[in-house]
Formats: sequence, structure tokens, C-alpha cells
Amino acid sequence: MLPWAGWRPRDKQRKWSFNAIVGLTNGLREAHMTLYSLDPFQLGRTDPFYYQTFLKPVPTQNKAEYGDLGLQVLAAHSGGLVEVNA
Repeated sequence: MLPWAGWRPRDKQRKWSFNAIVGLTNGLREAHMTLYSLDPFQLGRTDPFYYQTFLKPVPTQNKAEYGDLGLQVLAAHSGGLVEVNA
């Protein structure tokens, strides 16, 4: 998800992203689940902390981005850890 984060989605894609964010975060919270992300740097990103750009809450559908659905972002929002060995 994070490699697509710089891409500018259309309204339809933003709506899908927003609905996915709400569905995933609500589902994780209701199920009392915590995600963890281990060593995302090994996945080939040049900046292992790029996910931090997307840690702010998404207030409206118009602000949703694909990066908001990244594993690291969801792990941080669920109360889990994001371990980076850079």
C-alpha cells in the first residue's frame, strides 16, 4: 500500500479507501485485535519511517489515501508495535 501513497486517487478510490479504513479499524477494535509490523525496511522502501506520514486520523473521505491502509499504520493504530531494523 505504501508505494502507492504518492499517487493521487480519484473520489471513487478515496471513498473505497475511507470505507476500508473505517471497516478495518472498527473490526480490529471490536475483535480486540492488535497488529504488529516487523522489519518493514526489508520490504524495499528507501525510508523505513515513511509510514509515519499517515499516522494522523483520517477525518473525512476526501482526505483518505492508500497509505492510510499500510500495515505499519494499522499496527500503530491498533496499539501494536512497528519494529524497524534500519
